[in-house]
Formats: sequence, C-alpha cells, structure tokens
Amino acid sequence: MRNYNTVNILVSEIQQLHRNVTGRAELAAQERDIIQSAIIDAYQFVLLEYGVARFRFDEIAVEITTVAGQNYVDLDEYVYGVKGGSARIPAESSNLGIIDEARIFAIDPKAEMTGIPYAYAYSNSTDPNILRLMFYPIPNAVFTINAKVYKYPEDTITEFPTDLMSAIKFKAKSLAFLSLGLPQLQPGFDREYDKIVARVKDGYDSDEPKHVQVRRFDVPHQSIEGRISG
Repeated sequence: MRNYNTVNILVSEIQQLHRNVTGRAELAAQERDIIQSAIIDAYQFVLLEYGVARFRFDEIAVEITTVAGQNYVDLDEYVYGVKGGSARIPAESSNLGIIDEARIFAIDPKAEMTGIPYAYAYSNSTDPNILRLMFYPIPNAVFTINAKVYKYPEDTITEFPTDLMSAIKFKAKSLAFLSLGLPQLQPGFDREYDKIVARVKDGYDSDEPKHVQVRRFDVPHQSIEGRISG
C-alpha cells in the first residue's frame, strides 16, 4: 500500500517527458490544465473500473497571504491547481488572471515591477509535491487573496494497491500526450498499462486476493471544472 498523493509528481514527470520531446523548458498554462485533466481522468477511470473506492477531487475556498517584496507563495501540499477566475483581492476589488511564467519575463525582463498583483503563474518549488504561485507584479504589501483551489483528499484510501498506482500513472501519461498532440508516445504507455491490467485482473500483487467486477465506460472529455465535485 502507498500514499496516493502524486498529482504534482505526475505533472512533474509528464513535464520532463514533454521537455525531452519538444525541447521546451516550460509548459504553457493551457498545457498544464490538459495534464491535470488527464490525471483526473486516469484516477477516475482506473479506480472506478476496478471498484477500489469512492474517490473525489475537492474544490475548496482558501485565503492566500502574500509577502511584501516576495513574488511567490507556496500552497499547501495537497493543492494542485487554482480554479480559473476565482482568485481575487477583496480589499482592492481586483481579480487575478492566470499567465504563463515566460510571459511575465517577456513583459518585464527582470520581473522587478512591484504593486498590487493582477496575475499569477504556476511555477516550480523545491518540492515536487508543492505547487508554487508566482505573482505579477511583485506584491508591494501584504495582500489577502481569496481563491478556490483543487485539492487532493488528504486521507489515504484503504485497499489502494501499488499496482493500481502504476496503472494510473501510465493511463495519465497516455491520455496527457494524446491531448498534448504527441500521440506517438501513447502506444508505449498503453502497453505498460495493459501489462499491469493483466497482473491485477485476478487479484492484486501482494494484497489479499479478491475478485473485481470490471466496469467499462468511456473516458470523459469535459472541462476540468466539470469533473471536480464541489
């Protein structure tokens, strides 16, 4: 059994593979959304297919406090995204939009401008499990930002076999690269997924044997917001 807090780890792994193939150092905001959507689809697909447990991705309201003169804030460990259009600074009656980190440096090469933030970008922290928000301009005071974020459930699912975690990873990478326009990478991930399926169909690796009634359904293709329960 293992803890299943791997959304941000998977984003990092897929980003590295994407970098190796395309030569681009960073993902665009839209590409990151595609990857997060693929990961959510993979969890729902695999866990529902094998009847392991009810699994929810939660949307919660949070307050984010900036630091004067610091251009970023690290979010809680289980947070993996901000709901689009939800970030605002009530005291300033201002909303924050999402922007690509590279776009910040295109606007302001040294990213030195200070003021009331009006945009944020996803950036890398020192921990692959931690999502960092980079603000532009750099906050010139302490601001409280209200936002809705997508948060991974913090409790560990019981009866969550290691083999199924591997299945989720390969399914996520398969779906992500198909949606990113790199379908040539998909067959390799599908083959690995099929190998795992063959291993677990009559029982799970080192867990107690059990019969699983496999359920078949189509992979959803709606927006990220539509797949996350409120």
